[in-house]
Amino acid sequence: MRFRQQQEQARTATGGLLALFALTVLFTVVGVNLALALAWRLQLGWVAGYPLGFFQVNTAVTLGFVLGGAWLESVRLREGGAHVATLIGGREVTRPGSPGERRLRNVVDEMAIATGLKSPRVFVLDREQAINALAAGWEPQDSVIAVTRGALDRLTRAQLQGVVAHEFAHILNGDTRLNMRLIGMVFGLQMVFNLGRTMMEPDDHGRRGPAALIGLALVAAGSIGWLAGRLLKAGVSRQREYLADAYAVQFTREPTGIGDALRKIDTQLRRGERLQHVNAEVVSHLLLSSDTLLKAGALATHPSIAERLRHIFGHSMDPLPDDVLTQVEDKPQELPPLDFQVMPLGGTGLAALSEAVLAGASADPDDSSAQEILLRLSLLSPAQLQAAVLACFLPPDRPAEAETAAWRRIAGNAARSQQLLQAVRALPPRQRQPWFERLLGCAAALTPAQRSELMANALNLVQADGRLSPQEYLSAQVLHRLLRASTQPDAVAQPRLAIADVGPAIASLTRTLASLLPAADGPRWAQAVLQSLGLQPPPQRSSVPAVSELNEAIARVARVDRMHSPALAKAWSGALPAGAAPQAMADALRCLCLLIDTPLPPPLEACFDPLPEVRDG
Repeated sequence: MRFRQQQEQARTATGGLLALFALTVLFTVVGVNLALALAWRLQLGWVAGYPLGFFQVNTAVTLGFVLGGAWLESVRLREGGAHVATLIGGREVTRPGSPGERRLRNVVDEMAIATGLKSPRVFVLDREQAINALAAGWEPQDSVIAVTRGALDRLTRAQLQGVVAHEFAHILNGDTRLNMRLIGMVFGLQMVFNLGRTMMEPDDHGRRGPAALIGLALVAAGSIGWLAGRLLKAGVSRQREYLADAYAVQFTREPTGIGDALRKIDTQLRRGERLQHVNAEVVSHLLLSSDTLLKAGALATHPSIAERLRHIFGHSMDPLPDDVLTQVEDKPQELPPLDFQVMPLGGTGLAALSEAVLAGASADPDDSSAQEILLRLSLLSPAQLQAAVLACFLPPDRPAEAETAAWRRIAGNAARSQQLLQAVRALPPRQRQPWFERLLGCAAALTPAQRSELMANALNLVQADGRLSPQEYLSAQVLHRLLRASTQPDAVAQPRLAIADVGPAIASLTRTLASLLPAADGPRWAQAVLQSLGLQPPPQRSSVPAVSELNEAIARVARVDRMHSPALAKAWSGALPAGAAPQAMADALRCLCLLIDTPLPPPLEACFDPLPEVRDG
């Protein structure tokens, strides 16, 4: 399956369909004018010509109803995706109450990491036993993902991951905004039909006046407009489904997740099972699968399951049983305690790889073929992806024997692992940390067992000599954050804090970062940071804080109000000498910004180069 080609074809087709939607509005206006002109002649044929401004008024009123109706529906949907989810009986999952709901929240968080999007709100349709899902919202910030109870009970973790990845693709590609706009447009086209129907209704005495003929004309014109709008909405939805299926395979790096979920849906559709809610037709084009109006043909909002499976697998696939599965608790793997000690300065932590570990490797670290491996992430197996992540943890300033033994014990001596090691070594220093995060984003789609194994192996690797540097600590915490897939519902409910409330925590983190600077510059930089934030410098300490203190400090600083946390990142980066920040310090600051969930300030962002586009193969 050639994903890039299919994605481009779907985008091109969608653009054409949207242009046809605009023509539909135009044809509706023309149809209303012709219908009213005919009604005028039938009723007042003896009058020469039409009244002044007849067609202009008709056009203005028609556009007013169509565009006004669309605007009114948009106002009704101003709450974003949450309104759509509740419209069909959705319940928001704020505190997961079952293993299935916890697994869903974990999977949503994993896909948010893999796609680089904000984790959306999650809803469950408790009364729906059919396997289905939808994404809705005007923007990624107000988007939601809703999953039926049947999907939670009948899909494996990999299949649920494929379904959620499909819905994330809709959010990423702007489909949710498009679909909500289409709801408004179709509603606007229905306004003409509804106006005509109202004019045709008899009065209290059962009589219809002269306006009934005009109403009949409007009903005819409005019916054509509604039908055309429904056709275009279905056409847009069908194309976007192919695109989302392709992205789902790309995000999860395997076709069986979304593919096997569709095979189970195929089983249910053959039994006639579908969403039962009265508003299912209203959101039919948002669903993962829908046949609420027609199973096939021009009005079908989705391609047939058989056709979608042929696009995914390249051939026909039989349905799968949709039996209820036994729910297994999906608990996140916690990092074990770390014995933190200050490393001698002069090394760059994650910024380079050990020459001793690379001893005997024949490939040139600048060989472009090595970097081609990383640019084709979709071709890496789970084991190879783990080897690439682990390669980022091999520092240059460790005893060669310990590091080499640890690496060979974990990654083996396979040629592919050595190629990955060389590929990481060949990365420019300004791209290494961004690549580390990209690799972790892909690794978030691994199974829980694979993620746990990766975290344990990474910790074994960085502690191979019994010591841990500040930068390694922060990078290990980033790995923990991006792979543990924990929603932490209790943290969300905690009140936000001001910078002044977390002064000691900020001082601990600042003192840790200062250890990455030369001995003469570190204390001056730390003092400048604290003064810029209006905090009093703490008593001088000769050692970096212990791991337990740093864990608590990060947790406290992460609760700083979102309006104030950027000022903290700006203080850390702004106090550095212009153009003279060591890359190790820039990498550590980037890790810390991610851990406290604040964007990179421009001076810090300038310390990194953009990554090349990942290739499909």
